Amino acid sequence: MKKIISLLLAGIMLLSVMTIGCVGVSAAQTHTSGDYNYQFVEDSETVKITAYTGKNTDLEIPSTLDGYEVSEIGNGAFYINKTLEYVTLPDTIKKIGSDAFKLTDIVEITFNDNLTHIGSLAFYNCTKLKKSKTS
Repeated sequence: MKKIISLLLAGIMLLSVMTIGCVGVSAAQTHTSGDYNYQFVEDSETVKITAYTGKNTDLEIPSTLDGYEVSEIGNGAFYINKTLEYVTLPDTIKKIGSDAFKLTDIVEITFNDNLTHIGSLAFYNCTKLKKSKTS
């Protein structure tokens, strides 16, 4: 009898630990604002752009989306965008993710002084990129 009770208690404890561990696990939710898809940056009240669906050739990336500060350009956010030529980053951008502008046709990009990280291959094979400057 003691063995059965011990096994039941152990099972209940195991299930409760598994349930508690699963409560906080969820995939990052993507939001849309105009031509941008974005997600919240982990442990932050800021957002990162994860995709751009617009067709502008000259783009000034917004400093906010839906009232939230844009602090990052996510991995592959502008990957293979063949219409974009000129990009200006707002002062709020601190990080550009890997492959962010990979294989795009950008000619010129304007960085800000707050940028602290550019991911690997962020501008890989951007053969038309001729000029970068800071604002």
